[in-house]
Formats: sequence, structure tokens, C-alpha cells
Amino acid sequence: MLHKTTLSNGVRIVTEKIPYVKSASLGIWVKTGSRNEKENEHGISHFIEHMQFKGTKSRNAFEISEAFEKMGAQVNAYTTKEYTCFLLKVLGEYFFDAADILCDMFFNSIYSSVDIENEKKVVIEEIKSYEDMPEEIVHEYFAKAFFDGHPLGKPILGTIESVSSFTKNKIFDFLKREYIGSNIIISVSGNINHREIVDSLGYAFEINIPQGDNSKYIPPEIKPQTIIKYKNCEQVQICLGTPALSHTDEDIYALTILNNVVGGSLSSRLFQEIREKRSLAYSIYSYNVSFF
Repeated sequence: MLHKTTLSNGVRIVTEKIPYVKSASLGIWVKTGSRNEKENEHGISHFIEHMQFKGTKSRNAFEISEAFEKMGAQVNAYTTKEYTCFLLKVLGEYFFDAADILCDMFFNSIYSSVDIENEKKVVIEEIKSYEDMPEEIVHEYFAKAFFDGHPLGKPILGTIESVSSFTKNKIFDFLKREYIGSNIIISVSGNINHREIVDSLGYAFEINIPQGDNSKYIPPEIKPQTIIKYKNCEQVQICLGTPALSHTDEDIYALTILNNVVGGSLSSRLFQEIREKRSLAYSIYSYNVSFF
């Protein structure tokens, strides 16, 4: 059974008690990603995700890693076009200790100038690594053409130019604008008690996260386009797409079924015709993504 509490600043806490498990999982979800970035901020959501592992006012990066490992905790984070997520999984007996560290990272990361400059180099290498993966970068080229000029068309990692421009002030400006109560959801599952979670985490999120609302989005203008990139590699990657349904459309589930028939499974028409029957490709598939 799900339980939900909304704090005075808009932060939502959602829990599910699973009495037969020994571990507990915590997710801090921030409704901000690359679609929320301005022209000079591309990649900053992802960069902030990296920086929150670099040390706080009370722990350096090594001490954070060491503390999690001593508890056998699994901790990770990732960024998408629409949200940023910080994840933790640990034995129930260590949950509140591990959650305290994750919250310390979330609230008290110091974003030192030295760490910012060092992490820029790391992220730039990550950007370069995608250029060596045609099967991945083809989707970036597609998004750039499909959402031409819109933040959804910009890479989640940013560009070498945008990442190189990040400063401490730019990071704090973004945090002030996007890391607000209405944008944050805390989810916890395991053999836990909802009231204990609210009492433990709620106060920290109420005093550290400002109230605010930043939910306005500008829809993109979709125009037919073609992008061709030449690379010295063995295979050709092709990505085709068209506008589809909003995630609130009543026919969205019918579209999901249609996608499975066309290219969403091993028995789909694309897979059977292109790979199994004609042996023209190793990988062929379709998918639906709804941002509005």
C-alpha cells in the first residue's frame, strides 16, 4: 500500500511498506533535466548530479564512498531530459544512516572551484566517449533535428563548450531556480514505516528546500528535417521518427501496443522482416517517448 505526505514547501514523500524484504531503497527525484536548461546551461543538470558526489561541508568524496561501502550500500544517480534521480539501496538496519549521507550530499555539497574544474574534464571525456558510439550518438542527432532549437533537442551531457563555461555561480543559480519543493519527490520502499520516514527526512527537506513552482514548458515546433553524419566505422545507423501522442492522450496505451507490434519485441514486424527474414541488420527496433 502506498502512503503519501506533502510537506509545507511542496516536497512529496511517497512510501511503500514491503514487510518481507531486508533491504530498503530511497530515491530523491528532482523534476528537472536537460529540458529545463537555458541556452548557456546545456548539461548543467547532469553536471550537478556528478558534483554532488564530490564532497560536502562535513565529508570529502572519499569519506562519502567509504561510508557507503562500509554499510554495503548501493548508491547511484542519473539524469534524463526530464528529471534527475539520486538512488540508494541498503540493508534496513543501516537505512537512516545511509539516508543521512545521501541527504548531506543533496543539501550540503560544496561545489569547490577545484572540483568543478576537475569534473569538467571528466564530463568532457564522457561527451567524447559518446562520439565513439554511433549506436548512441545517432539518437542525439535525431533529437537535435526533431526538436530543433528546443532544449529537448540538446544533449543531456551538454557540449564541450557549454560544460567548459560552468562556474559555481551558474550552478547555484540553477539550483535556486530548479531545486524547489514542487519539483522534488522522495520515494522509499522496504520494511519501513511511513511516519518514521516523514519524521526523519521531512524536517530536513522542509528547512533546506525552498517553496516554489516552475512548471511552465514551451512546446517545440516540429519540422521535417534530415541530418547525415559521416563517420569512419563499419555500420550505418539510421533513426526515423514522427510526432506521436501526448502521454495524457487516452490512446497512449493503444500506441504502446502498436509499438510492440511494429518494433518493440522479438516477434515484431520490423525484427522479423529486417533481421530474421532478410538478415539485413543485427539491431532493429521502435519505441515511443512522450514529453508532453
